[in-house]
Amino acid sequence: MKFIFVGSEKQLILNKIGGIENIIAELSLGLIRNSHEVEFLIHSRKKIYPSAFSRQHGINEIIGSKRTIRKTILESKADYFLLLESLFQSPLFLLRFYLK
Repeated sequence: MKFIFVGSEKQLILNKIGGIENIIAELSLGLIRNSHEVEFLIHSRKKIYPSAFSRQHGINEIIGSKRTIRKTILESKADYFLLLESLFQSPLFLLRFYLK
């Protein structure tokens, strides 16, 4: 199965220690150990680099604009999406994601 985590750099930068990042990292590792495919789609306006966690475990981490992320979502054939985005941070992105 293919799992995709979608969010902004505030939710999905796994170079941090603690909080939701540790939960996402543990969940991802569990999925990978059970032969599932994991991918992160991260919306960012600034240039950031894939996390060391993703590189170490071979997780595809796509970082880009909202348009890039929406296009990737529509083209992907994922079994499950986990949207890590607060309605208060980006209401238009959230509504467009659910409408697609």
